[in-house]
Amino acid sequence: MVPLTCTVQEDSTYWRPAQTSDAIFDQMSKGKYIEIPLSTVKKERKLGEGEFGEVFKGEWTTPTTTLPVALKTLKSSASEEERLKLLQEAAIMGQFIHPHIVRLYGVVTLSKMV
Repeated sequence: MVPLTCTVQEDSTYWRPAQTSDAIFDQMSKGKYIEIPLSTVKKERKLGEGEFGEVFKGEWTTPTTTLPVALKTLKSSASEEERLKLLQEAAIMGQFIHPHIVRLYGVVTLSKMV
């Protein structure tokens, strides 16, 4: 069996997500995560449901290309605790860059879709 290796974005240490939304956003901004404008994301079809809400197949249009993406959404009835857990999951996933791990490009938080 071949061992898997992975790299992280800025340095070789992983960090534990904070316990508040504001602190997580601060950590994510230092880790070069980006806020993706909702206008650049298009939902195509529902793929299923996850712990926090629905997952959709979609497209993200950047200034240079259009990428196929999975959009993980937070249900409208989600509590602040569920929102925090989703942000913590995003913070963890964004640290990994590996061909066998789903890549987190960024988050949409400044609109209805989280």
